Amino acid sequence: MKPAEVLLGISGILIAGSILLSSPHLAGVALFLLTYYSSIRLSLKGKGTVVMSFPQEARELERIRVPTTVEGRFKIPGIVRIRIKGRDVEGDEAEIRINPNAIASLLLSFRPLRKGIIEPKVEAVFMDLSGLFKMPLEIQGIKPLTVHPSPSKLAVAGKIRRNPNVFMELEKALGMGIETFEFEELREYIPGDELRRIDWKATSRFQKPIIKVFKKEVPAEIKILLNVDESFRRELSGKKIDYLTLILSQLIAYFAHHGHRLDIIAYNDKGVVKVIRNAGDPRKAILQLELKPLQGKPQLIPSVGRSRKALKAFLKRLGRIPLTGIEEAGRRVSNDSYVIVVDDIGLHPNELLGTVREMEKRGCRVVVLYPNPLYFLSLKDVNPEELETIFRGYIERKRLLKKMHSSLRIIELSPQDLLPKVVERL
Repeated sequence: MKPAEVLLGISGILIAGSILLSSPHLAGVALFLLTYYSSIRLSLKGKGTVVMSFPQEARELERIRVPTTVEGRFKIPGIVRIRIKGRDVEGDEAEIRINPNAIASLLLSFRPLRKGIIEPKVEAVFMDLSGLFKMPLEIQGIKPLTVHPSPSKLAVAGKIRRNPNVFMELEKALGMGIETFEFEELREYIPGDELRRIDWKATSRFQKPIIKVFKKEVPAEIKILLNVDESFRRELSGKKIDYLTLILSQLIAYFAHHGHRLDIIAYNDKGVVKVIRNAGDPRKAILQLELKPLQGKPQLIPSVGRSRKALKAFLKRLGRIPLTGIEEAGRRVSNDSYVIVVDDIGLHPNELLGTVREMEKRGCRVVVLYPNPLYFLSLKDVNPEELETIFRGYIERKRLLKKMHSSLRIIELSPQDLLPKVVERL
């Protein structure tokens, strides 16, 4: 119940008591309370404005100060109470006394709880000094706020690791070979595995879902389409090696160990540069491809193609427009092949999507290994001025990945998917 309603209720009780008890004292007290109530209510006139100076940008979980000015055009002194609230913010609540027709200033603060575009909400009221009545105030200066991820969260993002082994996940996505009843090993559960394959004893022992894996009857022939363009090769922080070399080394070692044959088709933006048949030794393949790490930052913001796809495809059939590297590599893949594309989906998304669809029409099973360059950045090499670009690249790449996931099988890679032992050996 509001204080004003309580005061009126007490006055009513006193009036009723004065009539029943014939007491002029109770009637006098009731009259005094009603007079006080009426004087405050009648004097509460005018309006006020709260002007807030919100910044355009901020960092996640860092406190932001908001200079605030209160313009009061009231006839009585009072208290202005302002509160910043919202699901995505942790805000302050402040009070300041303001005199009639005066201007007061104060400093509020709040903390964004997530990255992205957020819209803080502000509640401001004027109260008389006794707290009987409240009046909402007009608020100016509220606008959407762009919140960038904090450097500490960027560091954590690169350390996040999916539990399943990425190469087992890749083999499962390709669906290579036919399983026999001969047991091979135990591994962690991957979403999509059959529940009947869960080994409950091992699951109880390791406190995580473990499934049984059986040997494949027929080894597969795998085609690796590898982007070796300079825009894709970047040196890992503190290592004289690039992540493309690590990915290729582990692909060859893993699938050769399991008896599969690998052919490598290397390409750049201009076309196919080298084809390696039956690649079973990682070191020989790397020497043949002449892979060398390059310093600097990769392309963080994905490319967006807006060309007319139908016209472009027609002209390519006529030979009027030369094929890009990935398109030429895709045409060299034979029908009904298992294909692994190692590329950055942000470099040429339209060409990548078109090439994969064309191979799938010819009966190929295709999986894209996507090393997200944002996860391979070293925070030591990032300037504070570059955080906005990194955040924009993060948002656009997540949007692109979600869009392409509906059409392609994509496995996103981070540094945690590159085995430390391989790094040390190389």
